[in-house]
Amino acid sequence: MDFTYRDEDHSYWVEGVKIPSVTQVISSMGFSDFSKVNPEKLEWASNRGKAVHETCRLFDMGILDFTTVGLEIIPYLNAWKKFKEGFNVELLPEWIENRSVCEKYRFGFCTDRVAKIYNKFGVIDLKTSETPSPVAGLQTSGYKIGVEQETKLKIQFRWAIHLGSDGNFKLQEYTDPAEESIFLMALQCHNWKERKLIKTK
Repeated sequence: MDFTYRDEDHSYWVEGVKIPSVTQVISSMGFSDFSKVNPEKLEWASNRGKAVHETCRLFDMGILDFTTVGLEIIPYLNAWKKFKEGFNVELLPEWIENRSVCEKYRFGFCTDRVAKIYNKFGVIDLKTSETPSPVAGLQTSGYKIGVEQETKLKIQFRWAIHLGSDGNFKLQEYTDPAEESIFLMALQCHNWKERKLIKTK
């Protein structure tokens, strides 16, 4: 399916129609709320996260110029390298920070990684936060649904890898099968809200 992604507002469009992203669905339903977080702290954490993601992306693609990596980012990269080496991770290159659209359910998503580990395929989300969140279970469920629809792969695990400033990582696995249904229900609720409440104002 041909689609357009607009970076200025992080929106996905299919044939001129805006569709929600996984992140937007979760936020719209109130599962993820940062309104009470200090704005300056939130911006700092967001910028750090973007820098870590971009550094890891370039590293995984084999085009990272190590001389450009800031000292504060190096421990996070080392944590990611440690995880990859420890689990003998085989990445699917075309799904590194890949933006796509789930045609069946009509939502946009961006996977951090799709990987093969121990002969099983799974989605991996990179985190720079210290504390695991159950919301990531819904997030990775959306990615699982999207990837399975687009590739016909069977996604057998959903992991969040928390990269630490000490160079170590923590693995959080999400196994609740209900999270897929909850995400799809949230998607339907979001779409209803857009049609009935927002556009009619």
